[in-house]
Amino acid sequence: MSRSNVTLLIVLLLAVIFIATFISTLLLFPGGPELVLNGSFEDGNFVGTSQEPLDCSNGSCKQLCGSSTTVNSWRVFMQSTGGTQNCTNVPDAVAWVTQPNPWGITAQAGTRFMDLTGIRSRPPAKFGSIHQDVAGLEPGSTYELSFYVGTSNAFPPPTAPNGAFYRITVETSPGLPEGKVSFDLPPTANVSQWDLKKIPFTAVSPTITLSFSAFGSAPTNGNGGDYLGLDNVSLRKTCWIVRAILFGCP
Repeated sequence: MSRSNVTLLIVLLLAVIFIATFISTLLLFPGGPELVLNGSFEDGNFVGTSQEPLDCSNGSCKQLCGSSTTVNSWRVFMQSTGGTQNCTNVPDAVAWVTQPNPWGITAQAGTRFMDLTGIRSRPPAKFGSIHQDVAGLEPGSTYELSFYVGTSNAFPPPTAPNGAFYRITVETSPGLPEGKVSFDLPPTANVSQWDLKKIPFTAVSPTITLSFSAFGSAPTNGNGGDYLGLDNVSLRKTCWIVRAILFGCP
């Protein structure tokens, strides 16, 4: 066999492997039990307290402190803040929002969602972050992490020299081969825009820490925008689509 034929054979083999991998990915479907708890942020103590008051004019936002566990199964933090976080030194890490609210922003699922920018304007490096320890994964099995990111024309990201954007970063520790995955979201013309994001990965540990962090562009005054929503977080085992639909993933 000539060298050119060998080269052609190798190229064809690589093409077949690529196509087979691509098709097999399309045929995988999330059919396992839901592993994320309170993924739509409906459950928790949505009552104002002295340390975590209700805000947003009609009481539709609750201000959550750094390290708060007020939203069931989640912990919240402000980024780029060292040391121990609490209601004294980090009183506004993340905003927990319900509907109706003054801007007409609706939840993607249920009636509540998270705003990772918090209530008060701040530099994007100090936007919020939320975390959950997720158990029940099987190392070596494939999973799909999905979630919705919210933007609104009521709170567009400030114009920046390189363009205005919001960014959400997802980490699973351990889990994602890349360590973390980021998605940029440009300004929207809608009052309530929700964009679905999906991340397939293979589990390497039975327990992971799932984290969502926000960032964005900043104008000369240093402050970022005032809204980047998160809702309907899901993590489920995947398997062949027919089996997933008919029987679920084992």
